Amino acid sequence: MKKTDFMILEDLRLDARSSLSNISKKINMPPSTIYDRINKFRKSNIITRYTTLIDFPKLGFNHHAKIALKVNRDQKEDLLNFLNNQSCINSFHEINHGFDFFIETIHEDIKSYSDFTDKLKNEFDFIEFNEYQVTNVIKTEVFSV
Repeated sequence: MKKTDFMILEDLRLDARSSLSNISKKINMPPSTIYDRINKFRKSNIITRYTTLIDFPKLGFNHHAKIALKVNRDQKEDLLNFLNNQSCINSFHEINHGFDFFIETIHEDIKSYSDFTDKLKNEFDFIEFNEYQVTNVIKTEVFSV
């Protein structure tokens, strides 16, 4: 990839609603070329979707946690399906180093979080269940090439 491709992607990561003309001015490239490059990124799945970053506490979701999970092998697929259908999960990853999944959850309060984790623990036999309460988000979605 060319340096200008990375510059286009970086600008879109900062603001996915940035206009072609604004990007054009920043990197000194014609808007039509930028449009073509963005379409190329979409077709090759470099850009998979556009999204909005939300300040969850401002919406009343004040509990944020991350959980590393390891389950018995015969329950792994069931857990995967269960987690895929939970609206409180903001991000969901399959990981290594002794764990199966790493999830990020968003809840209104500690009670709804506790209800969620109780349900998880009642339905699955976990080998490891490591919880991490997020007290402050310092940086998110800021990777730059």
